[in-house]
Amino acid sequence: TYVLFFMSNNPTELKVLFAGSIYPANHLPLRYLPTLLLLTLTEPLWPLVLIGSVVAALRWKNNSIEWKTLSLVLLWFAVPVAYILIRRPAMYDGYRHSLFILPPLFVLAGIAIDYIFSRIQPVWIKAAVSIALVASGVTGILQLHPYEYTYYNQFIGGTGKAAYGFETDYWITCYKETMQTFNAIVPEPALLYVLEKDLYF
Repeated sequence: TYVLFFMSNNPTELKVLFAGSIYPANHLPLRYLPTLLLLTLTEPLWPLVLIGSVVAALRWKNNSIEWKTLSLVLLWFAVPVAYILIRRPAMYDGYRHSLFILPPLFVLAGIAIDYIFSRIQPVWIKAAVSIALVASGVTGILQLHPYEYTYYNQFIGGTGKAAYGFETDYWITCYKETMQTFNAIVPEPALLYVLEKDLYF
């Protein structure tokens, strides 16, 4: 039991860059998770989630959606998020340890899309709406490949702007490409010295 509670608290002393400031991973501000959820998911998602929530509530009221299934979906998101906001466990590398909270958001977004498409008849309008909904995600993939996991949306100005105040490439996967570029520029064998500032360690 002790080990379970100890590890669930994720006792780490890592430091996290968030909104331009450095915080201990176990003393992050309350807005950490909500802010990252807002800035790291594509722009259409949250409006779709809001629309889907209203549609789901109306369908539940009209008995056209099973309340047990809807409740499970909502609890799937609400319980872990409430735990994070109340207990404030250590978090770092964004919310990668809590990615399981995302599927309910896409379920609600799917309900919204189903509702929107049920109101649209012309196929070309449906196609245009589909393209508009996926455009930001596809653009991010094309711009950031192969570092898609560093994605930040245009609410903050994209990954380039976010990099000045938030963690982006926290696994430092860009180092391989950086060294390949360095080796191509430097013709002779060279000793590379990297000064590590006391930022995260």
